[in-house]
Amino acid sequence: GEEVQIVAEPYYFTADRRNADDLEYSWLINGAQSRGLSNTGSAIVLKGASNANAAANIDVRIRNKTLYMQSARQAISVISSGDQ
Repeated sequence: GEEVQIVAEPYYFTADRRNADDLEYSWLINGAQSRGLSNTGSAIVLKGASNANAAANIDVRIRNKTLYMQSARQAISVISSGDQ
């Protein structure tokens, strides 16, 4: 039942802040883009399973829309234990 916020920090990008209009974020959960994750910007909130174990692979891709050579990708695995 716990929630966790995951924030992507675009270090070394030329944008002055992580939610700059020039930056585009793509979030995927288990390889699929979710409708609920479109236009979330640099952060997402995940809610854990309330009474069961759950796991997900989270993938974020960031690109600068004006400087096409600036992009980054990171993937992490998140595990939620229902017995906490």
